[in-house]
Amino acid sequence: MPPELEERVMDYTKKKLSAKRFKHVERVVATIEEIAAARQLPVADCRMIGWLHDCAKEEPRNVFLSLVHRGLIYVDRETMEQPSLWHGFHAAHIGRKVFGIDNQALLEAVSYHPTGAPGLSAEGLALFVADYAEPGRPMAWTREIREQACQNLVAAAKRVCQEKIYYVLKKGKKLHSRSIDFLKSLSAEGETLPDFSGGHGKSGISDDPGEGTGRER
Repeated sequence: MPPELEERVMDYTKKKLSAKRFKHVERVVATIEEIAAARQLPVADCRMIGWLHDCAKEEPRNVFLSLVHRGLIYVDRETMEQPSLWHGFHAAHIGRKVFGIDNQALLEAVSYHPTGAPGLSAEGLALFVADYAEPGRPMAWTREIREQACQNLVAAAKRVCQEKIYYVLKKGKKLHSRSIDFLKSLSAEGETLPDFSGGHGKSGISDDPGEGTGRER
């Protein structure tokens, strides 16, 4: 990934976001870089998707809807019913159309960073974990997750996915089926999944990027 492309994406994102939200993005970039170095992933690619992932988070929803209606972005019906998930697909569209990024694995990492998805690349797993576990989060266990990710990225992603599911259900929010599918894909064959019905997870995610992120971010 050319160094000048990362700088362009960073500058674009900074212009599109509030200062508080951009601080979250900076921490995600630092976290994914740490994971990438430990897991021998392409650091430049990981930094780039870190800068890109939330660039559309504060865009008006009508902008996204216009792109969907014009056939420039496709999302499934279930996702259309959950606007909190739109920004990943919008950011991937920006990556492709504005910056000419054509690496499908990286674009999918950005699209699916709020929920995860079966078949995500290692870069996608790293972004999924970094977005949740960056050091600005208020949860005491995020440092433990960051350290785990440097040793076993799949295990860390699985834990993050479980925590997010617990949180969504505890708050009475609608859980996207992709989250369960992702968790199943990370689990060993024949492994019994946790019972989420009681909502007994530890998650303390808020919707403030300075204190953590909310819902299925």
